Amino acid sequence: MGRGARRAPIFKVEGDCGLFVALLSELPDRFDIRVHGFALMPNHYHLMIETPGGRLSRAMSWLLSSYSREVNRRHGWDGPVFRGRFRNRVVYRDEHWMHLLAYVHLNPVRARLAMKPEQAEWTSHPFYSGAERPPEWLSTLELSEMFGGARGYVEYVRAVRAKRAEIPDDFDRVAFQKGRALTDEAVSALKTSSPKPPKLKTALAEVLRVSGGSMAEICEIRVGRGGNPLRVVAAYWLSRRSKSTNVEVGRAIGMGPADMSKAISRVQRLRRAGGEITRLVDALEEITS
Repeated sequence: MGRGARRAPIFKVEGDCGLFVALLSELPDRFDIRVHGFALMPNHYHLMIETPGGRLSRAMSWLLSSYSREVNRRHGWDGPVFRGRFRNRVVYRDEHWMHLLAYVHLNPVRARLAMKPEQAEWTSHPFYSGAERPPEWLSTLELSEMFGGARGYVEYVRAVRAKRAEIPDDFDRVAFQKGRALTDEAVSALKTSSPKPPKLKTALAEVLRVSGGSMAEICEIRVGRGGNPLRVVAAYWLSRRSKSTNVEVGRAIGMGPADMSKAISRVQRLRRAGGEITRLVDALEEITS
């Protein structure tokens, strides 16, 4: 995320937005990164970027300096366009990643620049909603699978906008905590010093040990109001403990991305409500504390 110097607009006309997106589209090939989402506002921007090679600073330096040079030339401006270094936050959990995409795409709505997210012109929303085919440089597949497709994504954004969607635990603190942005070196040190999460098999073994159940019971689909608490808790625990994606956990227990998201949200909602879900999660946290 970055803002304009002196709180001034960084996108004066439509052509400026087009220039920024054109430069953004070059980042995957130039710096081996993945762009998952974006939203351009008059005086700031939001980007969702994955940097497997740890080249975030280099990529952003090229993007912002290239844009500044060209936009200064176009408008006859002089001096810095952006206010200091960009700000970045590290997001690890799938539920944070999903909520962040909705948060980014709803920025123009919150700022009253558009009545609905589909009316905002310079965001990646239409590429997730199915209104437009995503360009090759925009990586939408993984997040789309987490939502269960375009329909699931649109429903989730509507729920967030209507404040019906539950905000994931620690979303504000982890994804949008105030303070100095992390440098590439700090991110690298954080990853090195943090203990590695257990593998899926280890997390699954914990669920089986605590519940006394079997894989057949975890994979059993039950209809009705209560459903299968063990299956729901397994989806939640494997995603949380192993830090695996919803797609990876779903493959292990025979659950689709949309059902995974629903299961995780259900556990978060009923975490302290008592009953079987509470008992299982409490027991799992106890043996791993």
